Amino acid sequence: MDADRALDSAKKVFMVIDALKADKLKVRPQDEALVSELMALPIGPTGLPNLAELSTDAVAFARALGPGLMYMQQGNGEDKKPVDALPLADAQCKLFHLFEELFVALTGAASNQVNSPAEIKSG
Repeated sequence: MDADRALDSAKKVFMVIDALKADKLKVRPQDEALVSELMALPIGPTGLPNLAELSTDAVAFARALGPGLMYMQQGNGEDKKPVDALPLADAQCKLFHLFEELFVALTGAASNQVNSPAEIKSG
């Protein structure tokens, strides 16, 4: 297992264990053996679970539940207040201000000081 996948698996295993301990996750009766295996997983001295002690089924179980738990933690958006949208005219002004800042950063001159593309290329 490569390092990125192992880290992702460890994160999802922790999420599943935390959700089970907080009673936020209910599992099917046929998955109880996997849950028992996850709950019995020892945490190493680094604070990370030793995934080598889990069966591939238990890791797959945690990896499958992980995205759903992440979604639940983020919330489904209904509880969040809608963000006030910037009026179109203000958004357009902000956009062109950012374009001007980018132009100055790339060319070293303000746009009103440049008369032709040749001046930018020679500068």
